Amino acid sequence: MSGLAAVLVATTVALAATSGPSATPVRTYELSIDDPLLLPTSVAVDGQGTVYVADGVNDRVVQFDADGRLSAVVHVVDGEPLRDPFAVDVDPEGALWIVDEQVVARWEPGGGSEVVVWLGSTELGPVDATDIALTSEHLWLVDNDGHRLLRRPLGGTSWEPIACGEPRHPFKLAMTAGGDVFVVDASSHVVRSCVPADHTGVRLGSRGLEPGRYFRPRGLAASDHGVWVSDSVLGSIQLFSPRGAFEGELRSTSGELLLFRSPVDLAASGDRLYVLERDVGRVTELRVGRGSGDSPPDRGRGGRALDGCTVCHLEWAVASGPFAEPVRSAQRTADGPFAGSERACLACHDGTVRDSRRVVWALPGHPLGTELDEGTVTDALPLWQGVIRCRTCHSPHSRAGSGQTQRNALMLRVDDEPSELCLACHGEVREVVEGAHPLGQTSASEDPVRCEDCHVSHGASGPSLLPLDAEDAICTACHPQSAVRPGAHPLAVSLDEESTPAGAVVGVGGELLCATCHAAHRASPALACTGCHPSSAGHGASGSEVSCHDCHPAHEEREGPGLPGDPQDCLRCHAEEVASQASSRDPTGAGHPCDGSTVAAGDPLTCASCHDPHAPATGGDSDCGGCHEAEMASSIGAGHGGLGCQDCHAAHGEPPYDDGLFTDFDRRSRPCLGCHADASAAVSQVEPTAHPPLGGQDLVSRWEPLGLLPLYDAEGQRAAPEHNGQIVCATCHLTHGPDPDQPRDHLRRSGWRTACSACHGEDALWLYRYFHEPERWAW
Repeated sequence: MSGLAAVLVATTVALAATSGPSATPVRTYELSIDDPLLLPTSVAVDGQGTVYVADGVNDRVVQFDADGRLSAVVHVVDGEPLRDPFAVDVDPEGALWIVDEQVVARWEPGGGSEVVVWLGSTELGPVDATDIALTSEHLWLVDNDGHRLLRRPLGGTSWEPIACGEPRHPFKLAMTAGGDVFVVDASSHVVRSCVPADHTGVRLGSRGLEPGRYFRPRGLAASDHGVWVSDSVLGSIQLFSPRGAFEGELRSTSGELLLFRSPVDLAASGDRLYVLERDVGRVTELRVGRGSGDSPPDRGRGGRALDGCTVCHLEWAVASGPFAEPVRSAQRTADGPFAGSERACLACHDGTVRDSRRVVWALPGHPLGTELDEGTVTDALPLWQGVIRCRTCHSPHSRAGSGQTQRNALMLRVDDEPSELCLACHGEVREVVEGAHPLGQTSASEDPVRCEDCHVSHGASGPSLLPLDAEDAICTACHPQSAVRPGAHPLAVSLDEESTPAGAVVGVGGELLCATCHAAHRASPALACTGCHPSSAGHGASGSEVSCHDCHPAHEEREGPGLPGDPQDCLRCHAEEVASQASSRDPTGAGHPCDGSTVAAGDPLTCASCHDPHAPATGGDSDCGGCHEAEMASSIGAGHGGLGCQDCHAAHGEPPYDDGLFTDFDRRSRPCLGCHADASAAVSQVEPTAHPPLGGQDLVSRWEPLGLLPLYDAEGQRAAPEHNGQIVCATCHLTHGPDPDQPRDHLRRSGWRTACSACHGEDALWLYRYFHEPERWAW
């Protein structure tokens, strides 16, 4: 069905026309299927036919013009975002009044707006307002949780409670032109008058299934015809006089009973009646009048009243007469008998007793309709035709967890304290595997850990049934030390589709969550570090004794490195392997310097310059060539190429010789003497008559710069060619580089004659031989 055909459903019982109320449909007011009204709660109309609807689940009030077109959407009033607006009304001046969970506000179409009342801080305490009405003198509020009707003068600040027969959960009110005020009590299922005092206590109808009675009275409106009352379950609308006389049920002009889809609110203007249908999210406008019969209906005085169990168990009631067909239709729902159905839950949880619309019916929750093998579910949790329904977990006859009041009770069939409800179906998590989150363990609050501490059956944000926008807050509520802070693994990082590992749990924007790495119901981690940071060798290799978390703590701020050149904090574990002087810039100090100073390509000089913890150890001298490319190239196949770099240059620890034995020699020559000295492999090459002055004074007598034979200063640094300096081993010998003529000697200049003549001139050898061979002397 579509249009009005889907709105009005005729019963199979057609009576002769009476003088009771009749209606002709005029139009409907609704939004598109892409953005519908979602379980709306209140409708109001002004003198121009403008219709307003409180669409609280969508945090807005919707305005339609008189021909049914959407004309405005109100999200903000006086700078305050609307939060679940529940009731609307129009004052005599045509301004819209809005009640949400925080404020009462006044809004003028095309004009200004103001917050009039803050509901959390009235002089009478917090107010849970479910309806509002305006007169020329007063502002009226229904306080549902406070079980009272309130009034205060417009422009005033003092609230006055109005006696109204001690209602349990007052829900809607209507005001007649004569000053009568009527209130629907949602828990007692009655409609009673509150003022004026001369007939306080007048009831409009009573509980029952015949005309003049109602099953779930909800909507209320007053017009020149009388007071209209709607039944949200049976779908009927009935008319009463202000003195309580039943005027008849609303029918079509042809006498057919008119039924609506959960009519939860009514508004009247002139000869028009506006019916807000909750379940289909629309308003139906009717033109109302009197039927053509000669006498008023004589119904509503007899019949059986609903009492005891049948107040909820509609399926146990017996109905006859005009309401028999709608009663039979409501008794059996798609999910079982009425009392245990989703429709019955919504009848009270639509805000009349508890507003659960957003949590239960708008947000994701535990799926209904899931088929289960009844043999695997405890008898305490009944299925309906093999599937889960509301009645599977909830029953108004249960108060699991003794001490809960009916107002706050979850009405669970089993005690929820030790997760018994969840484990009845999800027994596989009772015996969790090693590494998974334990159940029953004492938490930070000293309460046992339950499934419900992390998962919610209603109001979840996704398939994991986690609370809305709280994926990580759920974890940090018990693990505050794991909250994100400097040094810890960030959670705000978003991964693109290509870099997100298969099966990874991420947020709606691809951001990392606690659940990305931690799986509560199987061994942690759900996603190892290598899922995003692949590594196949080094410290990250499979079977390595070192785990990623030894170097990268995920949930704590790392302490600062021990040395400036150790940002990766390698020395935390390798301090014994590396001498404390490892960061020295002194070339004769113990170990390669790594003080963080800038080297080639602007990189800092650190342990990581030579060591990659995520790659296999090379173990050779190829690492040295990364910075010492020239020296490595010249040493291959010649010079000291037969030796490894670290045979002369210890990367960590003390030098490969006893530094204390060569204190008389210059610093640059000491490494050479480690091999070329007494008791060494090359002792024969260092004779007692070795060239002085190793470790002596600077050479000052020089007649030309020694560009090819460098001198060195006292600190072992190479002196400029034009400067004086000491002769050291490296003055004449190459440690890196070939010597084609005499490779064993590693001379900087080929042959001894060339090397010596650099300082002593071409006649040096002749003079030497002449002086030491007397037979050549010339006397």
